[in-house]
Amino acid sequence: EHISKKSGKVYSEDVTGIIIKTKNPFNQNSKILVLAGKRFKGTRGAIIAIMKYTEILEKEEIAKVIRALDRDGDNIVDDVEFLE
Repeated sequence: EHISKKSGKVYSEDVTGIIIKTKNPFNQNSKILVLAGKRFKGTRGAIIAIMKYTEILEKEEIAKVIRALDRDGDNIVDDVEFLE
């Protein structure tokens, strides 16, 4: 189980993932981008999110929780829903 510090919600589904862009603690002139998921589908969803919705990367710092979606029913993640 993963609990959001921002909303207090619990995310336990295998299709959830995160995207974090923040300052690099070792080099203040650069940023770190973290993409992760609870399982493969969550990780794939995080990757698809930054590829499909590139405008989210334009912000200085971000912390997003996503849910991976299979829009066409072929059992392959092809879209995401931003949960927070």
